Amino acid sequence: MGVQGITWTPVQAFGDSTDASLGFGYPAVPDTPLPVEPYAHVIDGVKQPGVFLGSQNVTLWGFNYQNSADEGWGEYYSVRLLLPGSNSLTTGTALNEGEFTGFIKISA
Repeated sequence: MGVQGITWTPVQAFGDSTDASLGFGYPAVPDTPLPVEPYAHVIDGVKQPGVFLGSQNVTLWGFNYQNSADEGWGEYYSVRLLLPGSNSLTTGTALNEGEFTGFIKISA
């Protein structure tokens, strides 16, 4: 329970190692959700500013723009954690068609 009656919902990555999608409030799914945790990035021994989201020591995400306005969902990005073994089953590469990589940085 959060401040002033606000209920906090944990953000988790659902799916298996090939498709761990970021989200919250998912209905019961057969896969065990991966906890999304805060990470620091250190490059060449220098800690980068900010806190980044990831799981299992991975902070690299694949982003894919979706336009489902015709179905009432609107525009959004599908986001999946690029864990080892998350190569596309159809292409064999790390990214699906139209996907690009990035990090999720928490900002206030």
